Amino acid sequence: MLLDGHQVMARPRERAILVCLHENMGFLVPYATLCAVLGYGTATEKGKHALQQHIMTVKRLLADHEVPYTVAAISGAGYTLCSVRDKENLNSGHGSASGA
Repeated sequence: MLLDGHQVMARPRERAILVCLHENMGFLVPYATLCAVLGYGTATEKGKHALQQHIMTVKRLLADHEVPYTVAAISGAGYTLCSVRDKENLNSGHGSASGA
């Protein structure tokens, strides 16, 4: 699977989660939507626990493949895919106190 030019090798369920999150990047994807992507009828506690396990795998895959995204949890609501800035961009002058 390609994610913005980065190849990520993922199992079908993790791939389905990644596609759903990527299509909704920056927006909350509710538990119910992600559980449905996994084939669960509703977002039961058991389904949410399974989802959490898949999300942990997705986060690891993104890090292992050096994809500049992560998955953020929105407590009690769902998940979102977020772009990650590298340290060079964070230290390139925006709000830096070192030059004051």
